[in-house]
Amino acid sequence: MLEYDEDQNIKEFLYAMIAMEGTSMRKVLKKIKELKNINLSSESISKKLKAGTIRFNEVKEITNCLDYEIIIRKKGNLE
Repeated sequence: MLEYDEDQNIKEFLYAMIAMEGTSMRKVLKKIKELKNINLSSESISKKLKAGTIRFNEVKEITNCLDYEIIIRKKGNLE
């Protein structure tokens, strides 16, 4: 299980997840394009990650492609 640390930014988190899967952002985005016909360019995603403006649905597509799910729960609730 990979948990988002409040001190991390989304860029660090996604790249850590991608590294754990032994792949690259470029390969993930290529797979998304092949499977879903959604064109997310690596340049565009890189700029958004750097600026902190990536959309939730883009993060969702990346995590889904890596077979991860996003779970949001109230702080302190470990269930």
